[in-house]
Amino acid sequence: MTVAYHLRGYDKASEFLAVEYDIPADLLPWLKGLVVPAPDDPELIDPYELASHEVQRLAEALALSIDPIAFDYCVEADEDPVIVAALRDAVRAGA
Repeated sequence: MTVAYHLRGYDKASEFLAVEYDIPADLLPWLKGLVVPAPDDPELIDPYELASHEVQRLAEALALSIDPIAFDYCVEADEDPVIVAALRDAVRAGA
């Protein structure tokens, strides 16, 4: 499945998305060392809240200068809707 990963920061008061940075696919192995995936989520599909020291390490890996406590940060994944739809259709067709 094609997945895009993001570092997203949410406003602490409103909980609205405030900032978003793409995480390149080649950082995924490193990211799985920073954010230990749950046993039932090896591809980091679920959102993972980050502590400020984790935000700082990820920001450094992404060559970003951000304040790690300015927002509530998470690593989140977006699945490619075209791939998801194709898989759903295949399951419905019994393939």
